[in-house]
Amino acid sequence: MRKTIVVLSAALLAAFIVAGVRFAHAGRHQATKACPSGYLSRGEEEAAAQRAEAGESEEASGESLANVCVSAKHPETLQELIQRQEEQKTVRSAPYDQVAPGAYANAVDQHQNLAKNGPKVAGTSGAWSQYGNGPLIVNDPKYSSVNGLGLVYNEGRLDSLRYDPVHKRLFATKGTGGIWLSEDLGDHWRSIGDTLPSQVVGAVAWSEANGGTVLAVSGDPSFGAGGYTGQGAFYSTNLGKSWSMATGIPNGALAFAIEVDPSNAKTVYAATSVGLFRSIDGGKAYTNVNLPTGPCAGIQGGTTGHPECQLANVVTDVVVATPGGVNTSTAKGTVVATVGWRAGPRQNSDGTVQSPNNGIYRSATGAPGTFVKEAAPGFAQQARIGRVELGTTVGGQQDHDYLYAIVQDAAALNGQLDVVDINGIPDPRGAQGTVLNGVYVSADFGKTWTLMADDNAIAKNPATGSALVGYGQASGYEPGIQAWYNEWIQPDPTRQALGGIPTRLAFGLEEVWQNELTAQPMNGPATFKVIGRYFAGDTCVFLTLGLPECPTNRPPTVSTTTHPDQQDGIWIPDGTGGVNLVVGNDGSFYRQHQTAAGEFDNGGWGDGSDTGMNTLLPYGIAAANDGTVWAGLQDNGHMKITPDGKEYETYGGDGTWAAVDPKNSDIAYEAYVYNAMKATTDGGKSWTAIDPKVTNARFVNPFAMDPTDPKHLLTAGREVVETIYGPDTVGPFDSGANSWHKVFDLGTAQHPGDASATASASDPSMGMSAVAVKGDAAYVGACGVCDILNATAPFKNELATNVGGAQPGQRMSSDGWHVATAAGLPNRFITSIAIDPANAQTIYVTLGGYSRRWVPPGTLQDTNQNVGVGHIFKSTDSGETFADVSGNLPDVPATWVTLRGSQVIVGTDTGVYAGDPTGGTTYAVLKGLPVVPIYSLTLKPNDCNTLFAATYGRSVWKYQFASSVANCVSSGGGGGSTTPPPGATGTSLAGPYGWELGDEGWTTTSTSAATGWKRGSPGATSGTSFQVFPYTDQSTYTLISPAIANPGGWVYVNFQRKQDTEPGFDYLNLEWSTDGGANWSAAPWIWDGATQTWRNDLAFTGQNASFPAFDLEKAAFQAPAGGTLQIRFRLSSDELISSPLYTGAWVDDVAITQ
Repeated sequence: MRKTIVVLSAALLAAFIVAGVRFAHAGRHQATKACPSGYLSRGEEEAAAQRAEAGESEEASGESLANVCVSAKHPETLQELIQRQEEQKTVRSAPYDQVAPGAYANAVDQHQNLAKNGPKVAGTSGAWSQYGNGPLIVNDPKYSSVNGLGLVYNEGRLDSLRYDPVHKRLFATKGTGGIWLSEDLGDHWRSIGDTLPSQVVGAVAWSEANGGTVLAVSGDPSFGAGGYTGQGAFYSTNLGKSWSMATGIPNGALAFAIEVDPSNAKTVYAATSVGLFRSIDGGKAYTNVNLPTGPCAGIQGGTTGHPECQLANVVTDVVVATPGGVNTSTAKGTVVATVGWRAGPRQNSDGTVQSPNNGIYRSATGAPGTFVKEAAPGFAQQARIGRVELGTTVGGQQDHDYLYAIVQDAAALNGQLDVVDINGIPDPRGAQGTVLNGVYVSADFGKTWTLMADDNAIAKNPATGSALVGYGQASGYEPGIQAWYNEWIQPDPTRQALGGIPTRLAFGLEEVWQNELTAQPMNGPATFKVIGRYFAGDTCVFLTLGLPECPTNRPPTVSTTTHPDQQDGIWIPDGTGGVNLVVGNDGSFYRQHQTAAGEFDNGGWGDGSDTGMNTLLPYGIAAANDGTVWAGLQDNGHMKITPDGKEYETYGGDGTWAAVDPKNSDIAYEAYVYNAMKATTDGGKSWTAIDPKVTNARFVNPFAMDPTDPKHLLTAGREVVETIYGPDTVGPFDSGANSWHKVFDLGTAQHPGDASATASASDPSMGMSAVAVKGDAAYVGACGVCDILNATAPFKNELATNVGGAQPGQRMSSDGWHVATAAGLPNRFITSIAIDPANAQTIYVTLGGYSRRWVPPGTLQDTNQNVGVGHIFKSTDSGETFADVSGNLPDVPATWVTLRGSQVIVGTDTGVYAGDPTGGTTYAVLKGLPVVPIYSLTLKPNDCNTLFAATYGRSVWKYQFASSVANCVSSGGGGGSTTPPPGATGTSLAGPYGWELGDEGWTTTSTSAATGWKRGSPGATSGTSFQVFPYTDQSTYTLISPAIANPGGWVYVNFQRKQDTEPGFDYLNLEWSTDGGANWSAAPWIWDGATQTWRNDLAFTGQNASFPAFDLEKAAFQAPAGGTLQIRFRLSSDELISSPLYTGAWVDDVAITQ
């Protein structure tokens, strides 16, 4: 039966792949199939990466698949993940290639001192509170872009899990989100790390030593870390009420694991990016054991004179033998550690090898100087050893000599062929496909090894039940593509064969895996299957096939699933023979329980267990007057927090930046990676692409909304582009009516502002790093190389503006644009810009990096002469000259500045600070927030006393100032309606309009030259209606009423509708305006004829119930009194499918009443 399943699955997959390739080939000559909500064109996604100078060539990526739609939620490629991490790291390191050890720890000390002993500053009292109540809801039926993924509740990434079996306590860490505790196996969580010096924690453990101790090592372990380095180790003997700092682990390290000797609770090992450290006093003091890695042994992270050692001692895991068991011969206290830098023997630019001695290290005692590098026969080839994770056998009836390893392939990551382990053969796809080497087992605790399954058996097998088979395998998104970023392995302690050999083995990659035959001893070759697939719900092999169930799924074929990207996993026996498998991933925590005889599968993961946890990673944040907050999230899409505190994912994949119309929270903007922007006018239920398609965009690319005009947006890559059309904007830039308009070219590093300059390795294009706009005034910060680690030229920043130029600046015009002199501004990363509302010539700029005191030893680019000091600078002459106004701020990367009148508010990697409302350079800590990196800040538009913070690891927080400031002018305005309409009076305001004899004062607009609203047959009750038939891709059509009297209050619109548009992607909205059409809001209430109730909905999509006949519809909204009232019908289509498959929209017999 099993062979039949394999054959059938393979055949089905082959058919899917062939069909996809044929379809894509055909798509080059004819209209392609639409990408459904939550899906992207592979070609468009790759084109965006190429415009950002981050992608592979068309040949390398598979041209024939370019027009296939793939889920926005898919594994990031190697280039994408590394670029994201290195961009974040550049913010903290530039102009250098790394952060100096001790720099962040010093900043934390300065922060603590300022919080404890700092000056009292007027206008800074208030209180922080969490804004939004997790978990993030992913499956709400309103948001079709994400509700078909098979996910229900998510939070942010979890990196480390440990269990205390005596007290039944579960501990978890998030790289920048602190430490969390659950006392009911993950059903509920609470933070126990708020009082840590920093929330940057990579690993956690529990020891019974010293009366019971929680152990932690700092430093984000996501193998790139975005510059979020650590400041040593900590311990708590009171479950986090207070923390003490351990000695011995240096500042600047990343933490991968912490392990307690099961035979001696006072012996602890910490695996870090700068070596393996040992404590013999329960985690109070550590010593480097000096693994024998060659000339770099004991050199911690590339100290002075040894830059070649920066990556040579990256220890990715450590385990200690458990005493007891069956047939165990390994002595208690035996330690195995792995050195596992992801790129292994890759050469540095000077010819030195990054990590020449990746591999297995073993000691019988763990004492310093006793470790030896094992020859490890049967293990991966030396040139292919990358990241390695280990799993020990600990069950009471098991042989504890058995040790398991999952190995990432360094050669594949470095661009060599992964199909056969022959070194030096380049992969024609580039760095795509799996970077998994294989799964191994040792029967003698690490001395000798046997290959259980290689990448061919795991990543390229079409019968594993992985959601990445088929199209994923054909297009390079194979299982194990992120093995350098996320992997773990553990045997089940409750299952074993005669002789104590485990029979159930689980491991994590993007998905959760387990051996196929759970009666088979796990001591040799085995086959594996997926038990926690990447997609569930409506998504099948990356595609939307319209099938009731996905034929490649293992039973149960229809279920929820885990969030992808598995960071850690552990087994927790239930005491009655059953066991829990718990996993931490980029969507937080999942648990599956099985009885002693039960088997794990895709259907047992439930909805996610995140209650009480708030660990999301927002980038950009935006707030509306009604309290709705929008934010882009790392790996969890685009979030909307409603005024009642609920958090919804409204768009999938990697969300980045956000903006919202302050007066209408349903009109919002989001960006996918590389600035692929979209707009919504119905609160996230539908999205329209408005991608400007600039070149040299960053992975996380900001954009800005004009606070005086919510339709006015500005963004940039190398090109600075602008729009005044709001959600009606179309892309790419300069492509016709309502498109983005290019107003300036940032040029290259050596030719700033020169649109004709050709970029090269030594003269790279400038790319935007920060942007601000207010009215006609605009400023753009940029960098000449934004990934300093892979730089081919020195780092260089730039400031461009249209203020103070040869001509007065005007929106949508090149007038006045120039590169400012920026004298006095250090050459570090420009992270944000704020324009003084009272004077556009006055701006504040924040800088990343550290002052010139912190020059990393042996670093690249150390000849830079303008590192300077300070992190916030002020210019009163449009950026020509700057003064340092950092005052008493800690020497730490500043990431955001916002102005509360004259009060300067600064977000940094250690928290939020505010100055005196009357000005000056004295700052106070806004106390009450854990020490967590801040990505962005925003004031509530109609309330200067409410500040929102996007914390990178602890979700969104709100600060309520206790006192107002006199010179902060809010934008004012109303909010959205949350109360259903009352009964209509029936008093006529206008209509009915049947258009039998003419347009009756109605007007139309269209972004399509081919079609638009027009009068024609049929009508609902007569021969005439207004209709868009046919309609075209990526178009917007409006039908606008004449102005009518506006008494204010509830307005009801009755009309006949006939509609046949792509469901979930093309929408008909009824909108209203009371300012002559300058701003439009969607009617928030639609009458549901089936239930005879009003529903809070903003758009019509798909077919009406009686199609091809008309249906009577009702919509309602609440308008402020004054002015005149207009309504309009707006039909919008996305970038792919429209007619002839779908026909269009018709409206008739429009009546407007009170």
